[in-house]
Amino acid sequence: MKLHILVLLTLSLCFVSPPSFSGDSNGPQPAGKTGVWATESAPSGPDYLLGNSKSKHWGNRRIALMFVGHGEPAVVEDGFTPLSFPDGSLFGPHGVELGVPAEYQYTEWAAAYEEIATAISYIFGDTNGNGIIHELGIVPFGDVPGFFTWDAFKASIEANYAAVNNYSPHNDTIRDHVSSLDIDYLGTKIDIYLALLDDVPRIPDVVFELAQKNYDELVVVPMLVANSTHTDEITGQIEDVEHLLGSMEVLFAEPFFEVPFMRKSLGAGIVAMARYIAEQVPEDVEDHNIGVLLASHGTPYVPPFPEFGWVEGEIYSELIPTEDAFHDHIAAMLPWESRTGRMNYALPAIEDTLNDFENDGFTHVVVVPSAFPTAALHTMFDVATAATGHVVLPEEGIVQHERPSGMKVYYTSQGIADLEPGRSEFRNGLEFLGKIAVLEALEKTPVETYSTHCPTGELCVIIATEEELADPLSFMFYETTEGDWPAAYSTLALPPDWVLNVPQPVPDRFPARLRIPVDGNLIPLTGKTLDGARLGLVVASMDGQVVEPDDAVGFSTLTAVSGAETGLDVGRVEIGVADQVPPCDAGFICVSVTAGEVTGPDLKLMLYKTTEAQWPQDFLTLPTPSAVVTVTVPVPDSFPEHMRIPIEGNLFTFSGEELVGERLGLVVVTGVAANFVVEPTDARGFSNGTLVLDPALPMDYGETELYIPEGNPSDLNPYHPERLTGPLLWEEHILGEDGFVPGAIYLDVHDLDGDGIKDIVMVGEPHFEEPELPLTVLKLGVYYMNADMTIKSTEIIDQWSDIDPLFYSPWGVNVIEHSGAPMIIIGLNIPGLAPLEDGSGDVLSYHRDGGNWVRSVVRSNPDPEVTNYNAMIVVSADIDNDGDEDLALSGAFGTSSVGNWMENTGDISNPWIPHFLPIDPATDPYIRGTLAYKSADLNGDGYPEVVYNAMFDVANSNPPLYRGEIWMAINPGPGNWDTPWQKVVIDADNWAAADMWIHDFNSDGSPDLIANQIFNSTVTRYWNPGGDLTAEWVPEIVISGLTSPSDMWLADMDKDGLMDICSADHTAHRGFWHKNPGHLETGYWKPNLIFRNIRLPGDFAMLDMDGDGDEDWVGTTLTYGKAFIVEQVHPAESLVTTISLPDGFAGNITKLMVTMASSLPVLGPPAAVLADISNEDSDGDGIGDVDRILSPENDLILAFGDVGLDGDYHVVVALYMEGGGVFQPVPGVDYMAASAQMEFGQGQMVTELELALVPVP
Repeated sequence: MKLHILVLLTLSLCFVSPPSFSGDSNGPQPAGKTGVWATESAPSGPDYLLGNSKSKHWGNRRIALMFVGHGEPAVVEDGFTPLSFPDGSLFGPHGVELGVPAEYQYTEWAAAYEEIATAISYIFGDTNGNGIIHELGIVPFGDVPGFFTWDAFKASIEANYAAVNNYSPHNDTIRDHVSSLDIDYLGTKIDIYLALLDDVPRIPDVVFELAQKNYDELVVVPMLVANSTHTDEITGQIEDVEHLLGSMEVLFAEPFFEVPFMRKSLGAGIVAMARYIAEQVPEDVEDHNIGVLLASHGTPYVPPFPEFGWVEGEIYSELIPTEDAFHDHIAAMLPWESRTGRMNYALPAIEDTLNDFENDGFTHVVVVPSAFPTAALHTMFDVATAATGHVVLPEEGIVQHERPSGMKVYYTSQGIADLEPGRSEFRNGLEFLGKIAVLEALEKTPVETYSTHCPTGELCVIIATEEELADPLSFMFYETTEGDWPAAYSTLALPPDWVLNVPQPVPDRFPARLRIPVDGNLIPLTGKTLDGARLGLVVASMDGQVVEPDDAVGFSTLTAVSGAETGLDVGRVEIGVADQVPPCDAGFICVSVTAGEVTGPDLKLMLYKTTEAQWPQDFLTLPTPSAVVTVTVPVPDSFPEHMRIPIEGNLFTFSGEELVGERLGLVVVTGVAANFVVEPTDARGFSNGTLVLDPALPMDYGETELYIPEGNPSDLNPYHPERLTGPLLWEEHILGEDGFVPGAIYLDVHDLDGDGIKDIVMVGEPHFEEPELPLTVLKLGVYYMNADMTIKSTEIIDQWSDIDPLFYSPWGVNVIEHSGAPMIIIGLNIPGLAPLEDGSGDVLSYHRDGGNWVRSVVRSNPDPEVTNYNAMIVVSADIDNDGDEDLALSGAFGTSSVGNWMENTGDISNPWIPHFLPIDPATDPYIRGTLAYKSADLNGDGYPEVVYNAMFDVANSNPPLYRGEIWMAINPGPGNWDTPWQKVVIDADNWAAADMWIHDFNSDGSPDLIANQIFNSTVTRYWNPGGDLTAEWVPEIVISGLTSPSDMWLADMDKDGLMDICSADHTAHRGFWHKNPGHLETGYWKPNLIFRNIRLPGDFAMLDMDGDGDEDWVGTTLTYGKAFIVEQVHPAESLVTTISLPDGFAGNITKLMVTMASSLPVLGPPAAVLADISNEDSDGDGIGDVDRILSPENDLILAFGDVGLDGDYHVVVALYMEGGGVFQPVPGVDYMAASAQMEFGQGQMVTELELALVPVP
């Protein structure tokens, strides 16, 4: 057998002759029977194969001409009948991987379900996330969504057939068309057959029949629109039965739309059908208000070329570009504008195209099924419901559907070949598929063409408005350029160059499509020459000769050249009342805000110190701003909103920096009430540029539009560095009911009930988020815990009340041992600090007396704005080295001193001895306070020093500015505690350190200091100079990029002997541990995620809560008013793998895959795909996702909690490079690494893999 693919322009096997049916009783069956059928023509004279490159002489040869159509079951039951072929082979099985029951696997509907499921797998891609795309199977076993099961498909097919009276005329109609064909050529015997792809008779059925006859040639004509996998399917089915064909030559014709004559024939039929349907449109409707929707099928597959994203081995189709070209051909044959709408699988959808017609002001739309020659289930159900909202049967003829806007839609479910002249055009096209282009040109005469372009001498414009227009429309024309229009004319300061001589009446409906004659109707006003001028149009609804500020005005979206072959098509004009933008005065910050959607009640302005190069991409996650404008504006009922806010007195600077003279970017946000707590999906808008703050000038940021992002980069990319947990795995335990301690912000962990299990004590301040809450929400509460990290019981120890208002604005909490028992210490807020500004700074203690907690006052400040010794952060240390815990106090206002402490007496009846020192007279008078943070022995004398954050107002600053310093007070030792302690300034510029810790990082015997800075999102290590504490403490930033680092903890998280840093990233709602690279290494410490999306985490501790020898996170969530534990876990099914690149690695990475295989080398699909990371920039941060996490300098550690397999497997890592493989690595291009075989399911597996270039065999 020889297979030939022939271009139909050179194939001439099919010419006209009268038909006759075969008299062979064992041959093909007549049309209408369920068996195979054919028509045969009698031989007459010699024959020639015109267009064959060898000019072969045929003589009296016999030709079998087989048309192959799609087909579909006539009644739904036909599709559920098991099928077999004449040689006894079965049709199937189909849909096994999709769960089709065995009794249906050999039916047409199973094959159709498999085909549609395959298409859906291409639409959804890697739905199950296992790294294998287009996987045929229901999620999680494949990429077909769970809504498309066999049961769901079967039910929908049965319902659809029921809706059309359980009959599709498609097959019968196609048989009628093919049986009518008269094809003959110079004595050649040509018999015509029909085979179907989706019903009987199928290609094997027909070939089995025609193989019984003595044919010399089989010519196959696909009744398909374009080249696709369907055409390959036809070839494949012929090859499957080639053993039946012997020496018969087989030639394949091209699909319909590849043949100009067929395109013209079908196009003529479609145009005729459009005219037929359009007869229902009222005669007084102008052509430019009528649209034609060409309804087609669509496909999810792309042409088989790399530029379309096609990959070798994937299903392909040239349908979309072929169809688009065909529709362009039809457009020139219609007097109305036409647009494409597709039934499914591809855009634009029919519904979307109808919406577009509606939005553009069309009043009547004709829907023509351009890809369906006959009535079928698609035309009766799918296209019909999309166009009219209900099923339409062929016998109903043309139906009319009115949409809510008033636009009328006209439709019939009949196909283009069901009506004349479409029927004749279709049949002529089939008969002349073999004619050469010359014969086609002689046979067909050009169809009269029309243009939907604007006619010469007319103005064509779409007018739209949402205003109630009372005055007529004046049309004003300006000579302009495309670059200047319309911005240079927005003020209408210049007179128009021409005006339309008569204002036009307001249309009855909008949008309105107008065609207005302009020849002789334009009045020149400026003496310019009209011919050849490029014109822009202004339309104004006005009463008079001058446009007033409150007149509705609109500018054309296009410009047009007068005197061109087409008319003046200026596109669309949206008419509206001009928005009056108020001026921006000196000393004001101004921005005009527009928004389609917001996520909060107010518009808030945040300012960031930046450079033009950094703005806005470095601030997309909205870290803590440099400043906020304290005045907010309620979200208006309509936009734009012109915000004009004076800077003086309304700018609050978080950073403490002087902002005058600094370059600032502006962000407008809506969201939660707190000024700088913005959720990743809160609406925000960034200024188009940056401005330098100068109080003598206006800060006018122009316009900004709010948008709602999908999330931060780490939300969009599951392999973002801020999503990776390093070598550790975690499990969250959220404790108790919401609101147990509202606004829970500080905690301590201590065994309070003597059962040997750590309990959790916490205080709350919810007024940060909800300032209107009553004071009764202020509480001190305890979780008494079980060993399994569940709550045994709870207790509220203290609470604000009208009767007992002492517990006001609690802040710090710590549990110490006093008199041999636990004592809870609470520090209250000082005056003037948010959120409650009437604090006292008192220090409270609670100890048990019998079964009750007894409150005592450790320190009271009767005149708190003058004398204030407090414990806002409760710092405990053995100041006097006598074996018990003392309290290091903070100072404020006139007592902003250092060296203040409360000595633990060990006597509960007289528990404390105060040691208070006055403020140093040399202290900056603008000091607000000295906040004690940590205490430790820093010089090795056995007596701990105390480290403070000193806070100052900046003198005469407006807006108010603040600054901070880190101080250390050197413990003077016994006998000197009541004399001034020596103060050392460790850092003269650290405003608002939120936490500090002390540890000897370089093992030199001198503990170093770690301090964060919440407003510049950094953590700094200060190296202890050793010996002389007054020498310079050299700073080194070790962590950067957090949104708002608040609390910290030091712990050796990965047990490598180095102390790591744990951080709560407060407003980003997450927690990290940062790996210590070693004190000899420089640069930032690598973050590893512990948890995310626990809102506003507060104070925390890293302690072994479950007794398994590792650290767990015990913390609070301010928003939910309770505690939580994030347990470090080591699942038996887990894997930790470290992936590294070789030295000297270079090249462009395309993808990284981590898989498991039962043996090496890997043959076939992997046993499991653990990670499939494309190097695309999925999170929009400008860096490829793999490049971000893996480089020669940066190893990648991935932890998998459950690999999903038990038994012996290798871990295999593949790195695909540009020019390399997709699934199978290419030697010499891609990189691989594999572990030894490991037994999974018996404990956590750990492996280190260095990638190496795949060797060339």
